Amino acid sequence: HDSFSITCAKGERKLDPNIDFMLLRLAVALLLTAACCAEDSLLTLDDECQATGCSFNALQRHGKKVMAEEKEEKSFGGGRSCFPDNRQKYGLSWSAQGKNFFDNFTFLVTRDDGTHGAAQYVNRQVALDESMVEAKDSHAIIRTGGPGWSYKRKSVNMHSNFVWSPKDGFVVALRFTHLPHGCGVWPAFWTKAAGHDWPNGGELDIIESANGWNNKVSFHNGDRQPCTLDAAEVNKCEPFPEINGGMNYNAFTDYTHGRMGTSPNSPRAKKLTGDYFTKNPGVMAAEVTGDYIKVFFIPDAEMPADLADDRPRPGTWDRFLISFLPFAASDKKRPGSCADMATALKPQELVFNIGMCGDWAGGAWLKEKTCSANHDLHYPACAPDNWNSANDCCTRFIYDVNGTYNTSSYFQENAFFNITWLKVYQDPSAGPPAQPPPPPPPPAEACSNFPECSKIGLGGNCCPTATGMMMGCCTSLGNASCDRHPKCKSAGLTGACCPTGSGTRMGCCEPSPDQQHHHHTHHVHRKAATKSVANLSAASCAKHSNCAKLGLDGLCCPNNAGQSMGCCDKEEQQKQQEQSPYTPSGLINVSAKGSACARAPKCSSIGLSGECCPTAAGVRMGCCDEVLEAVPSTTRPAVDSNGKDSCAKFPACAALGLAGACCPNAAGVRMGCCGETVSTSTTARPAP
Repeated sequence: HDSFSITCAKGERKLDPNIDFMLLRLAVALLLTAACCAEDSLLTLDDECQATGCSFNALQRHGKKVMAEEKEEKSFGGGRSCFPDNRQKYGLSWSAQGKNFFDNFTFLVTRDDGTHGAAQYVNRQVALDESMVEAKDSHAIIRTGGPGWSYKRKSVNMHSNFVWSPKDGFVVALRFTHLPHGCGVWPAFWTKAAGHDWPNGGELDIIESANGWNNKVSFHNGDRQPCTLDAAEVNKCEPFPEINGGMNYNAFTDYTHGRMGTSPNSPRAKKLTGDYFTKNPGVMAAEVTGDYIKVFFIPDAEMPADLADDRPRPGTWDRFLISFLPFAASDKKRPGSCADMATALKPQELVFNIGMCGDWAGGAWLKEKTCSANHDLHYPACAPDNWNSANDCCTRFIYDVNGTYNTSSYFQENAFFNITWLKVYQDPSAGPPAQPPPPPPPPAEACSNFPECSKIGLGGNCCPTATGMMMGCCTSLGNASCDRHPKCKSAGLTGACCPTGSGTRMGCCEPSPDQQHHHHTHHVHRKAATKSVANLSAASCAKHSNCAKLGLDGLCCPNNAGQSMGCCDKEEQQKQQEQSPYTPSGLINVSAKGSACARAPKCSSIGLSGECCPTAAGVRMGCCDEVLEAVPSTTRPAVDSNGKDSCAKFPACAALGLAGACCPNAAGVRMGCCGETVSTSTTARPAP
């Protein structure tokens, strides 16, 4: 028709032919849409289109819709997911980026890295002065430094000044362009329960690798509230095999007895090496809750818009998952197996450190052929030996004080973090992040409270020992003493606080230059505080029954000062040396210029003689910080080491195997073993 009329309340109106055609098309479209919807609704119950009324066109439309949904899910990590999602709203709680990146971190300073490794962790000022940390407008750098103390290389171990509670739920995200990797390197970005004795309270290793191997996500917990994940729940949506052999998803960690914690990692994570990360930068993120933990790697090119806008929705990131720990689902299936993790997991601080050698990177050195072969550091020239740094292959490479292996250049190129930003998100109602609690003090009698005991490698209780003996190293603490610091004294602390024997300054200490603006400290991360007894060297206190009865651990026969204590079993020492596949002798020229104790002021000042730097056993003593070509005649105080001051004159000192002057020693300190002298007079007793 050329036109048609429509009747309405106001009468008849003529319509334009063009409008007539448009209305006709609209009517047909509505009819077709209704038919399509009816057919599509049938496919909801009949996805194979077998029922009467299902058309081929409807099947095509349904297929296109499913493909579009799958494409959207793959592109944005969203859509339907098998994994749990608490659908929590997360907002930005804290960030570190740009020139202020390091403002809210405390630098841990210690001689002992807690892993029997070669890292010497330095304070903030040293790290800044030696360009080990750099904060730019666009990024921050954390790297290793040059050689430090004997068989150590300088590095950084820094802890956030804030903590976040898994009970409230939080997301931590680290955007990077480079991660440390390479021979001897053991980098980590992790969270731990601040102020709690590790591993109680939980630890999550988000980034951790050694010798350039692929990244390994791990979770550790103590025996107070243990957790064993249910294997079926872990692998319900996709496989996350346990890569800690024999642990069977048990998070309980006790390295002394071979309990390594749990490490459920996606097979996709096998490609995530340091070299891969360098070529494919992105974001490592973790959602930490009381119900579950998820860890993600998100390539830069696929950054979700919600994360870029600081409104993260981790429930839509599941295609990026590399590790999954279902606490609540595991406990629901097997009640009591992983109970109340919201309470068991304590507020977590964030930690960056670059370890070197030690129990993992050093112990596995020979397995990484590119390291051992390229640098000609392999058996029999050296061996994995965490108890003898001079003989350890990895430590030789790391220390490289003479530049034989070009380690400094190698590390400059490989061993560093390049970080764009670090952000933490939590529910805005949770309020600002909290500060961590102070660490609990060690027992007053602990060897670590007494610098002279700690320096010679003793652990356990020294002052007194478990049998009530006061060790000779229980000397005056000077300014390290807790009672020299009002806050420490008022808290009832005793022994060494500032620092403790392990080199850590407690939060009650008066500020020192090392701490700058920071007034709280953290525990040393004890990844492997004690080796398995089966692997202990002959020097270990535990290898000698009389030393073990005293409650000592660490090194006794000899200790780090090169002295074999009176509790040492000489036959056991000889037996272990004969069974060893290698010997330190021949690896170091003990007659080399400067090995004499007299050439090292610190060694000579405490009355040592013979070979010290190194000893005949190849051990470089802790007093060998500086070696002189000539020793002034005034180095040693005048003591009568063979007469009235002699250790042999005092039974308790003699029982410890001490020689020379003890009461006092050459430093003028009267040792704890000083008591009654042994009479050497041959004069007859007077007649009654």
